[in-house]
Amino acid sequence: MKVGQQVKEAVINSMNLKNKRAGERVLELFKSVKLSEPEKLINQYPYQLSGGTKQRVLFSMGMAGCPELLIADEPAKGLDAPLKARTIKLMGKISSKTSLLLITHDLKAARICNKIAVMYAGEIIEYGNREEILESPRHPYTWGLVRSLPEKGFIPIEGASPSLISLPKGCRFHPRCQTVSIKCRNEHPGFKTAGGRFWRCFHA
Repeated sequence: MKVGQQVKEAVINSMNLKNKRAGERVLELFKSVKLSEPEKLINQYPYQLSGGTKQRVLFSMGMAGCPELLIADEPAKGLDAPLKARTIKLMGKISSKTSLLLITHDLKAARICNKIAVMYAGEIIEYGNREEILESPRHPYTWGLVRSLPEKGFIPIEGASPSLISLPKGCRFHPRCQTVSIKCRNEHPGFKTAGGRFWRCFHA
């Protein structure tokens, strides 16, 4: 199926528009995500498109019904550095028009978000404003992520993440933590809170 028809179906299903108006809406969406030659693009098939163009078509499909919340799971995964940068910039523009839930392993990509929740081994271990998380992290894992950024020293976190079917007792990060204590090995930490942010750590 041609990409224009795929997006048109999403528009018709979500906005209940007539065929002609739905086609016009497709062109509007393609232009909004900075796709070049949208009139030509609507008649192309997915296999004819580059990875970056496919991503933008998916974004336009996600925006078809003017959603209040757009969920983007690793939107820049597999793209080269220039395409990744353009994709993240586009996500930032989209987030100015609708609420965006961005799921990513890339802290640089997370910088477009106002609030960040950091997950480790299947649970949230820290949550706060972007500046709080990136500039003054509380949890040792978050601190390790920040230190692993090139501009912060490119220092990797030692060890490997645990299997979700065989989680360690106590704090899930304790086998890799440099500030681990006996309590960490035996008790699972609850949340500490301060000023709207929260984190799981006995020693932070």
